[in-house]
Amino acid sequence: MKLFKKSTMSVALTAVMAGGTLMGLSAPASAVNIAHDGLGDAMVFPYYTVNEGWSTFFNLTNTSDRTVVIKVRWREAHNSRDVRDFNVILSPFDVWTAATVPVDGGGAGMITSDNSCTFPELQPRGNGLTGIDFTNAAYTGSDADTGPTSISRANEGYFEVFEMGTIDNETATGVTAIVATNAEHGPAAASNNTAVPLNCDVVRSVLRDDSVDFQNNLLPNQNNLKGRAVLINSANGVAAGYDPQVFANFNTIVPNYQAPAQTTPNWAEAQPPVGTFIEDNTGAPVTTVVVNSPADPVSGIIARTAVINDYNVATGSETDWVLTFPTKNFYVDGRNTFNSANFNNPLAASLPPFDAASVGGELFGATPASLGESCFTVNVNLWDREEFSSFTPTVDSFSPVQPGFTPRAELCYEANILSFGESNLFGSQVRAVQGGLPGDNGWAEVTFGDGEAALPVVGMRVEQRNQGNATVNFGFANTHAYRRGVQTTPLARSAN
Repeated sequence: MKLFKKSTMSVALTAVMAGGTLMGLSAPASAVNIAHDGLGDAMVFPYYTVNEGWSTFFNLTNTSDRTVVIKVRWREAHNSRDVRDFNVILSPFDVWTAATVPVDGGGAGMITSDNSCTFPELQPRGNGLTGIDFTNAAYTGSDADTGPTSISRANEGYFEVFEMGTIDNETATGVTAIVATNAEHGPAAASNNTAVPLNCDVVRSVLRDDSVDFQNNLLPNQNNLKGRAVLINSANGVAAGYDPQVFANFNTIVPNYQAPAQTTPNWAEAQPPVGTFIEDNTGAPVTTVVVNSPADPVSGIIARTAVINDYNVATGSETDWVLTFPTKNFYVDGRNTFNSANFNNPLAASLPPFDAASVGGELFGATPASLGESCFTVNVNLWDREEFSSFTPTVDSFSPVQPGFTPRAELCYEANILSFGESNLFGSQVRAVQGGLPGDNGWAEVTFGDGEAALPVVGMRVEQRNQGNATVNFGFANTHAYRRGVQTTPLARSAN
């Protein structure tokens, strides 16, 4: 598998197979990896939207007997700028439920009826709900990035969850004991989801005034988080549930508590800074390391050469694919990305694997032709259900095309919607349209660059069946299948 073309591979790339070494260091057993059993300490939910009557509901479950402190962060689809984040304290065996919904004024926000403690405190929303609106502060004013500046930009994107540390309720002392005690819900007699934490104000006081002491007394993560989400359109009578991409061992070494105002934790902070995955073709364990960006370990384990799924556009059916690149901003956003020479310098050009040589990539908004975008080339191969393929020229496949520019087969955002035929389930601002279908139903394979490049991608397919009556309409979602290619990723392998 190639994460970028051989001609652009750095000589610094080092292969680390099982039993191998990187600069004399063995690959640690706790390296970040895909949590195939669904429990982990970090996760990304590939899509949320409040467009066209949709809302996005989700649950986060602490399956352990420890108190767990997490950060929840929503990122807009264009360039992964942060539109809202805060901390949630999950007591042992607790579930936090919330929804991303439209708000007055054309924006988005989140609401919850859940009682678990948050920091900061969520605002009253009436009817027993609390919540917070999303903001455009990270992409306007001095932080403008050439993309749209209206609050509606925050109406779709993806969200991520990071565990920041745990508390052993039986042995905790000092400030961690105070947090654990006051975050725990009331007596068992208060049943049917009516129990409330002892005192969330005390919890917030500790996190606000004693954050350093709190961080110093936290215990490492334990891979006990579970998540699920569902896209719901009540007016259409449609719901489509999906599971997030879950990572295990993202940071099981040192607790990393961060205040809500911080942009950390993020995907550039795996500890140790190493990832592992099982190579599809050989079954061998492969290690990914930092080469171009601190996000490389995570990028490497979800780097795929092809995305594969079905489509159905028969009468009454619509299919949209979600293609989200959750680490892309570390390679293309000049404000908050990193380079290998100095991880805090602005970028002069996009980094591999999103660079020009690999996939025709570019910095976000770097040129007059790319304002509000960071595009890279893709190829879409299509088959119907009876083997017939339609390899129409990719240059004619995607629409709409910006006036004055030559048509290009590209994806241009962090979270992308690929609609088949006339589908337009989500009324998306980050939508590409695939025409030239060989039949009303079939399957497709999306590849990148020259067809062999690999990009870090997650997502799913969403289908809606419209029966002409909201009481019998239905929808569903399923995750993509992927290829990694024959070679292992250059993030884990020397040039050859």
